[in-house]
Amino acid sequence: MQRIRWIERFLPHTVAVILVFLLSIFLLLAIVFTIDLAILSQGKQLINQAPELLNSVLPAIEQLEQAHSNLTFK
Repeated sequence: MQRIRWIERFLPHTVAVILVFLLSIFLLLAIVFTIDLAILSQGKQLINQAPELLNSVLPAIEQLEQAHSNLTFK
Protein backbone atom coordinates (compact mmCIF):
# COMPACT_ATOMS: atom_id res chain seq x y z
CA MET A 1 0.00 0.00 0.00
CA GLN A 2 2.86 2.37 0.75
CA ARG A 3 4.36 1.72 -2.65
CA ILE A 4 1.10 2.71 -4.28
CA ARG A 5 1.03 5.96 -2.30
CA TRP A 6 4.63 6.69 -3.34
CA ILE A 7 3.88 5.97 -7.01
CA GLU A 8 0.66 8.05 -6.82
CA ARG A 9 2.80 11.15 -6.55
CA PHE A 10 3.82 10.56 -10.17
CA LEU A 11 0.86 8.60 -11.62
CA PRO A 12 -2.91 8.43 -11.13
CA HIS A 13 -4.15 5.94 -8.52
CA THR A 14 -5.48 3.39 -11.03
CA VAL A 15 -2.26 3.37 -13.02
CA ALA A 16 -0.21 3.04 -9.81
CA VAL A 17 -2.29 0.07 -8.64
CA ILE A 18 -2.00 -1.65 -12.02
CA LEU A 19 1.74 -1.00 -12.15
CA VAL A 20 2.32 -2.44 -8.66
CA PHE A 21 0.12 -5.44 -9.51
CA LEU A 22 1.95 -6.16 -12.77
CA LEU A 23 5.36 -5.78 -11.14
CA SER A 24 4.31 -8.17 -8.36
CA ILE A 25 3.11 -10.74 -10.91
CA PHE A 26 6.34 -10.35 -12.88
CA LEU A 27 8.44 -10.85 -9.74
CA LEU A 28 6.44 -13.91 -8.73
CA LEU A 29 6.80 -15.44 -12.20
CA ALA A 30 10.55 -14.75 -12.21
CA ILE A 31 10.94 -16.53 -8.86
CA VAL A 32 8.82 -19.50 -10.01
CA PHE A 33 10.75 -19.72 -13.29
CA THR A 34 14.10 -19.69 -11.46
CA ILE A 35 13.01 -22.38 -9.00
CA ASP A 36 11.47 -24.42 -11.83
CA LEU A 37 14.75 -24.43 -13.75
CA ALA A 38 16.62 -25.60 -10.65
CA ILE A 39 14.09 -28.40 -10.05
CA LEU A 40 14.28 -29.53 -13.68
CA SER A 41 18.06 -29.57 -13.55
CA GLN A 42 18.11 -31.60 -10.34
CA GLY A 43 15.49 -33.99 -11.71
CA LYS A 44 17.54 -34.57 -14.84
CA GLN A 45 20.61 -35.35 -12.74
CA LEU A 46 18.58 -37.74 -10.59
CA ILE A 47 17.29 -39.58 -13.66
CA ASN A 48 20.80 -39.83 -15.09
CA GLN A 49 22.20 -41.17 -11.81
CA ALA A 50 19.27 -43.49 -10.99
CA PRO A 51 21.00 -46.70 -12.22
CA GLU A 52 24.06 -45.96 -10.07
CA LEU A 53 21.84 -45.21 -7.09
CA LEU A 54 19.92 -48.46 -7.49
CA ASN A 55 23.12 -50.46 -7.89
CA SER A 56 24.50 -48.99 -4.67
CA VAL A 57 21.26 -49.63 -2.73
CA LEU A 58 20.60 -53.21 -3.89
CA PRO A 59 23.37 -54.83 -1.79
CA ALA A 60 22.05 -53.12 1.33
CA ILE A 61 18.52 -54.33 0.58
CA GLU A 62 19.78 -57.86 0.06
CA GLN A 63 21.59 -57.71 3.40
CA LEU A 64 18.42 -56.51 5.11
CA GLU A 65 16.40 -59.30 3.53
CA GLN A 66 18.97 -61.86 4.64
CA ALA A 67 19.05 -60.47 8.19
CA HIS A 68 15.24 -60.45 8.30
CA SER A 69 15.01 -64.05 7.12
CA ASN A 70 17.56 -65.09 9.78
CA LEU A 71 15.56 -63.35 12.52
CA THR A 72 12.14 -64.52 11.39
CA PHE A 73 10.73 -67.38 13.45
CA LYS A 74 9.54 -70.31 11.40
